[in-house]
Amino acid sequence: MSLHFDRRGDFKLPDANELRADLDKTAERGTRSMANQASKNAPIDTGALKASIPASVQQEEELSWLFGSHLPYAQRQEYEHRTKKAYFRRAIWAGEGPLERQIRQTVERRWGVR
Repeated sequence: MSLHFDRRGDFKLPDANELRADLDKTAERGTRSMANQASKNAPIDTGALKASIPASVQQEEELSWLFGSHLPYAQRQEYEHRTKKAYFRRAIWAGEGPLERQIRQTVERRWGVR
């Protein structure tokens, strides 16, 4: 990712804490979006796996979010299900581009970078 500073007009750097907070919110939204998509992609028997994914979103530390499933068979379903395998990976692959664009837009909006 490359960023170019636009020095036209007033050039004011935002407070670093405000930028981190904005980026953290962006990362959370992106993670929740990917978790919701993984839930939609997941195989359904009882519905427990599908329900466990959006509920799993959690913050590890600032700017670091994760999701998954606590169910013991989730990993096996991810790699071995006949028709629905890669339900987590497909959600991540589909969500990483939009998340990168949202991060770029957040930085551009706060720092006047393009």
